[in-house]
Amino acid sequence: MSAWQTRIAAVLVGALGLGGCYDQHAESNRSSATEVGRITGVQVLERIDLSDPTRQAGPPAVRFVRDHWVVAWTTVGGPEETQGDFRLASASIDANLIAVRTSRPLNDFWSPSLSIDAHGRVGALNVSRHCDHRVFEPGLQASSERFDIHCPDDAPAAAAAPIDGSDAWLVAYVSGDTTASIMVGRYEPTSSAWTVLPVTLGQRVESERLHVFAHDSDAVVLWGDEAGATLRSLANMAQVSGAAAGALGRAVHIAAGTGMDGGYATAQLHDHTLAFGMDGERLWAVTLAGVSTPIEHDIALSGIADRPPGAAAAEPLDAVGVCYATGPGPYGGADAPASDGVSFALLNVGGALILPPSVIADEIENVGGCAVAWSGEEFLVVYWHIAFSDRAEGPFISQVRGRRVKVLRE
Repeated sequence: MSAWQTRIAAVLVGALGLGGCYDQHAESNRSSATEVGRITGVQVLERIDLSDPTRQAGPPAVRFVRDHWVVAWTTVGGPEETQGDFRLASASIDANLIAVRTSRPLNDFWSPSLSIDAHGRVGALNVSRHCDHRVFEPGLQASSERFDIHCPDDAPAAAAAPIDGSDAWLVAYVSGDTTASIMVGRYEPTSSAWTVLPVTLGQRVESERLHVFAHDSDAVVLWGDEAGATLRSLANMAQVSGAAAGALGRAVHIAAGTGMDGGYATAQLHDHTLAFGMDGERLWAVTLAGVSTPIEHDIALSGIADRPPGAAAAEPLDAVGVCYATGPGPYGGADAPASDGVSFALLNVGGALILPPSVIADEIENVGGCAVAWSGEEFLVVYWHIAFSDRAEGPFISQVRGRRVKVLRE
């Protein structure tokens, strides 16, 4: 397979208020990971077809919940492609059996950004038209009331993520007034309560999308700026009001950003947060330690700039798995026929490659985004495979596929 370029990863450590920098706790975790054996390779297992052929809309999402995989995606259809379905698959731990496949109409909720919480609920955030959010219960049998975030009409931007350790979602968004301030709020789907935290993260100066990673104690918000990207940490996520709620950490500038509104991904490993983005040039890693200047690492190559990567931490391995799109770019499905693909990289807490990247899929007409999750034993990479029946006229056929990745150890 040809090597292309992808820019991924900023490893953000104690300087962000997200844990100590290479502290004793992290060292003990790394020691315990070492005890289970040195990583010697990865094995990419057979392909799993998770969906029937359909029309793709937005990247898929995946998470391991208790004892099974949950995979979510959306389709498009209807007049002007403003209607579609929200679909959910539940697969056994070996991903060989699709136990549940359900769908639910989305109406004008077109191409939302998806996230899955520890209970198997799926959050769907729409920034295409309304900039609103709703949460679907497992099995899609019910959903919360949709709420409007009031993004600006000319440049809507928002991001949402479940706050692990709670039942809430964290939503970052650009205010609808002239300040274009980046705000953050908590959404409680069981009560439909929406609370804006008393903090302003900064001002959005570029059209790139936002990204959020959240858990019970702190969170990270990423957004593009004039010379790369800005990251801002938040503490006290368990609180929903008062001066301490969402207390701000310092803003950190990252020289490398994303291209063509490609978006970011994040993962947390041993109190360290790793953030990822693509700009159509390379896969890079930036490490922050203490108050030192961010150190950039070259990781891999990809020309794709408009497909967000996916990331998942594997604490027993002391590693983070990253999936990313490959191809000539700058966008998925560029001129060269069947030249896109998906690759998987395994990085350590310092943002360096543990092993060379592995090919998950190649010879794709148009890579439609990917996501990755960790079960405690292995990774599952899911991705859109898009093929054109006639490149000049269409239509195109899309399918959500997956491949398990086993990590081999001594």
